[in-house]
Amino acid sequence: MLSCIAAVAIATFVGKKTFESHAYETSSLMMQNVAALSSNDDASQRYHLCYYESKVSKGRTYYDCGPCEKVYDEKGVGTVSKCFY
Repeated sequence: MLSCIAAVAIATFVGKKTFESHAYETSSLMMQNVAALSSNDDASQRYHLCYYESKVSKGRTYYDCGPCEKVYDEKGVGTVSKCFY
């Protein structure tokens, strides 16, 4: 009985870590796509993807839609928009 409980606990831990790893990879890929989409070469249509809300996330950056300024150590969340420059 104790070995079954230990096996379930180990399987749960490994499954959770695997899920977190894949979730991070997907998030990273999405952010790369957003960055690629936001780097527009047409000078008349230059813009950054921006967010109206954020949460603290060390090492991340995003553009605040209000002043269209880059904000460091935060991650943009919620509604996405464009701020032109």
